[in-house]
Amino acid sequence: MKINIFNLLMNNLWQKLLALCMALVIWIMAPTPNREGLTEIQLFAPVSYINLPKNLEIVSQPIASVSLFVSIPHNEVGKINPSQFQLQVDLSGAEPGENNFALRRSDVLAPKQVTISKIQPSSLDLTLEERVEKLLPIKPVFKGELGDGYVIEKAEVTPAEIIVHGPQSILDGLDQIETKALDIQGLNSQVDMVVFPIFPQGVGVSDPKPELYTIRIEIGSEPMSINFEKIPIGLVNQLYVTKINPKWFNVQLRGPRKVVERLNKDDIQAFINLQPLAPGTHKIKAPTLRVPAGVQVLKTWPPIDVWILNQKLYE
Repeated sequence: MKINIFNLLMNNLWQKLLALCMALVIWIMAPTPNREGLTEIQLFAPVSYINLPKNLEIVSQPIASVSLFVSIPHNEVGKINPSQFQLQVDLSGAEPGENNFALRRSDVLAPKQVTISKIQPSSLDLTLEERVEKLLPIKPVFKGELGDGYVIEKAEVTPAEIIVHGPQSILDGLDQIETKALDIQGLNSQVDMVVFPIFPQGVGVSDPKPELYTIRIEIGSEPMSINFEKIPIGLVNQLYVTKINPKWFNVQLRGPRKVVERLNKDDIQAFINLQPLAPGTHKIKAPTLRVPAGVQVLKTWPPIDVWILNQKLYE
């Protein structure tokens, strides 16, 4: 079978040209050994900070990496990996305020066969502050809507408060630690959840650290108020002829919506106990009331005038 050389060359021409260009770039940029047989390359190394005094906190943004210029024997280049390099900054002599640290070649952790020729930058600045502690409450944050007619009656976080540490400039502006938003969509009964506090950058939890943060959310029916008018008043322990005016009263009640919506006048009992009252004229601010459990009496009106005649019902 005859092979068309021209077609082979022209097939996927742009991809072949791109591959050729990349090969040329790699060839041009590839490090070459110098007269001493050393290859010089540039790489980036992560920076770690060690021996920070316990009473200090870093408040400025520390640099995460530096540029290293290194020399490596040409026959060892293939054995070198950038992950083998790290720059350690010793903070043991740091003081509150602005600090400048010179970056020395001896601070670089690197393979033995590598020579560090240059570090960029050659120094770094760090701002440090006194480390303080503060007792702060944990505030739960919620998202979503409860089931219709329900409200959160109580939300109890355990632990309710914790001791945190950090720079004084940050802790002075904190009065609570908030949690990640808790989804309460559609809840209509008590529930226990795990919560996750959100700590500002530079703030941590002092020992002993809680192993777990939890919350118990108690759900209750939404409260509502309702008025009832002209509820009749009864008399108990009546020994004398007695008249009252008016013979009814009005009341405002408050309680869980699910309970209050089902209330009617027959659920409210009202009476005046005449036993402690002597014959004469009396003004009663409100009758004695009996209402369903969980329902609160907010107010009653008007006051009741009572006339007790000096005439017994039964002689």
